[in-house]
Amino acid sequence: MDGRWPLLEKRRILFSQGMNAIGHLQGMEALSVHAFSSAIARAQGPVTVLDIGANVGAFTLIAATLGARVVSVDMQPKCMDMVYCNVRANNLTAELHLAYVAPADVSQVIRVPDDDCATMASPGAVAGRWPHGLLVRKSRIIYGMDNRTDLLGSRMRLVEVPPLHLGAQLASGLQQSPRASVIKIDTEGYEIAVLEALRPIWPQVDDVIMELQPNAWTHANVTLTQGIRTLQELMRSRRLTAVTMPHVGPEDTVSVIAGWSPCDVPSLLPSEPSSLFVPGKGVKSSRRFGLEGLEHYVMNAYAGPSKHGWFNEMLLTSRCMHHATP
Repeated sequence: MDGRWPLLEKRRILFSQGMNAIGHLQGMEALSVHAFSSAIARAQGPVTVLDIGANVGAFTLIAATLGARVVSVDMQPKCMDMVYCNVRANNLTAELHLAYVAPADVSQVIRVPDDDCATMASPGAVAGRWPHGLLVRKSRIIYGMDNRTDLLGSRMRLVEVPPLHLGAQLASGLQQSPRASVIKIDTEGYEIAVLEALRPIWPQVDDVIMELQPNAWTHANVTLTQGIRTLQELMRSRRLTAVTMPHVGPEDTVSVIAGWSPCDVPSLLPSEPSSLFVPGKGVKSSRRFGLEGLEHYVMNAYAGPSKHGWFNEMLLTSRCMHHATP
């Protein structure tokens, strides 16, 4: 670590699989790592961290390194193999699930290719979907929409992956575990469905670090109105503040990233023009706002993805409760 994440400065995290994850975190999601690690550190007492959409397990490793109990979930067999290898390489422990998180009334088993750990895969696009909505070629072939099956790997197999009713399981109390106060979600447009699946444990939640893709919600049968309502209901129930976490820019030095604090970024008032509530680029464009601001932000991100980006990182947190948040 090079100092951009103070809480990880004296920690050594090894990647036996997926080495490019470090570059991605440093170049794209530096503030997400900052928010995630500080959320774990500020938790009072033992904490369970949910890493949903684990990919190669970078956030799983961070949480386990910081001493949290970690539940790590991904729907891709290759990804979970990589998470397992990375956890073992660091002599850490985590509860790993090859599954997709879903509400208790969902029973559909999906079939997922086992030969790749794709970055754009979701339950509705098992080999990936481009941000503008078109399925990648591999997904189209798997779904029978393209007959060029010779383009698939000869050793590729489709693995049956079940739903995981994680919210209901944790809320049942059958697992005697610390409260799930920190949640990270990166599920390529299925974040609203995941939040609904976790609704039974909302009373435990203090911090949610997630990637928002409002243009992809439709592929999870979620409307823009429904998505905004779910986010606002969670914020209202836990008195959470929304904080944008823009991708870092070329002017963002290590010290600028290290000094970022979500509750100290400028706040936007509901009375300000809605056009100000937009995803930005660079640490200095980070903003925080309340319920109305979140609606403006999502609507603007949805209306202008080519300008503002197809996916953006956001923190919902209770840590700013005593700061003036509109």
